[in-house]
Amino acid sequence: MKLTADRPRECRVCGCTDADCSGCIRRTGEPCHWIEDDLCSACELMRNDVWAVSVLQPWAELIAAGCKPFEFRGDKPWARLIGKRIAIQAMQPQMKRIEIATLINRLSTADWRATGLSDRGKSLDILEKIWRLGWDKGRNEALPLGHIVCTAILGQPIRNEELAAALGIPWVNDSDRDEHSNWGWPLTEIERVDPPVRATGKQGFWRWLR
Repeated sequence: MKLTADRPRECRVCGCTDADCSGCIRRTGEPCHWIEDDLCSACELMRNDVWAVSVLQPWAELIAAGCKPFEFRGDKPWARLIGKRIAIQAMQPQMKRIEIATLINRLSTADWRATGLSDRGKSLDILEKIWRLGWDKGRNEALPLGHIVCTAILGQPIRNEELAAALGIPWVNDSDRDEHSNWGWPLTEIERVDPPVRATGKQGFWRWLR
């Protein structure tokens, strides 16, 4: 793009200018700078990497399959990531057989909605398939570990009490880790990463270079 006095520098992706990068500040939490004559640092950042969060299996797979509309956490996510696309990494630790069995049993009862899962049939299909594939010395390789499995739009967090009240129950959680489920993080517009991409996770949010 040829710049002139009458035509100020403008990002070809988001339209920010030297005079106004408020949109970039809303997206990234900081002012942008120029990477190319018509490309700002905020758009270069979003093009090449994305914030990621690590989730244990089988919950990462349930998110990727569209069965888990909320990720339960003890705290709210960073405000600057709300409304943005984040990546979901399946953590490296092996699945625990007792957790698979417990979740299957909960989904098989009348109060299955207390798990926070949205599709009982599909969730049971996934979990029962994992169970049937068998366990070798407590290990199960049915699902990818240490891989990015999907991306999703992170929504405005909701207090667990509000979610539970909507379901007419005291508390909602898809695991037994109630101390880490004060907030439900909505996850929408799921896009599965197929095949999954190996990535090393970290505590909290971390950058995944695509």
